[in-house]
This record gives sequence, structure tokens and C-alpha cells, in this order.
Amino acid sequence: MMLTAEQLAEFQQLLPWQDGSRLSGGHVLGRGRKGRDIPAMDWRIQLLVDRLCPRGQRVLEVGNCEGVHTVQLAAHCGSVIGVEVRPRNVVCSLVRLWLHGVANAQIVLHDVEGLDEEFGHFDIICHIGVLYHLRHPVEHLFARVPVERERGVVDHQEAVPILVAEEHRNR
Repeated sequence: MMLTAEQLAEFQQLLPWQDGSRLSGGHVLGRGRKGRDIPAMDWRIQLLVDRLCPRGQRVLEVGNCEGVHTVQLAAHCGSVIGVEVRPRNVVCSLVRLWLHGVANAQIVLHDVEGLDEEFGHFDIICHIGVLYHLRHPVEHLFARVPVERERGVVDHQEAVPILVAEEHRNR
């Protein structure tokens, strides 16, 4: 979707953006980190795409924040369900998905610590910057949501990638 400068300015003012993403035409929606360019693909999402080949897979993104990674995942996956507990982030995510023209993703307002098998089955679960917020991160990783294929975990304050291998899935 191509926005006029006035429309972009209005979206920038309407919502309290924390993260930025490039729209078609090169404009930035939200704000980028000071002194850093906004890449087309976050290296952690690229790692997940390269290692887990998510084409056609159903991905659960835990703690999707404002949807920057949701947009990137949706470009490479069959479908993405983003789960976020903060209403502000849900609204920002929905606007971001709409402005990027993403049709294969949805955002759900839900506490990630309350996820269980009733939430659905997924091929891949993606975490970026979430586990350190949880009271029981190990239990969350291995017991909450059924995964048909693999758990793709990319999580750490310092962005150290962890991909949980198949042999560790059922521990």
C-alpha cells in the first residue's frame, strides 16, 4: 500500500510506535533504533527461515509486540498467529499488517503463559525477546502448545539464537 506523506504522518502520530519497519516505497512506519538502519529481514527471522524452512507451515509467534517480525514471518510461512498480551501492541500489529498487505497472519490478545493445547497445533513456535519475561520459561517451551514439527526459538536479550532440535522436543 502506498501512503501519501500526510497519511504516513497521521499513522505515525496516531499510535505510540516503539519499532519501525520499511513500507513499500522506502518509508518507515514507526521508529527505528537510533543509529541503525531498518533491515528488510531481521537476522533472527532469516535464521529461522534458513534452518526450519517454514514455507507452508503454521507458525505461532509468541509475544509479537508491534508485528515487525510477524510481517517478516508471514512472507515465508503458510500462516502466522501472533500472540500478544498488551492491547497497544495488538493495535499497532493490526495496523502494521494491514499497511504491509499481509493476509496470512492474525493477532490474538492473550497472555502467552496461558497458552495450552486448546490454543491449537503449530509446526513452529517462534520467540524473540520473550522468554526472559516469563515466570516459567522452560515449562512454557516444552509443555504448553503442541508442535507438529519443530520449535523454532530465537530468544535472548543479546539475540543469541537457539534452535531447539527435534531430539529435545519431547523432554
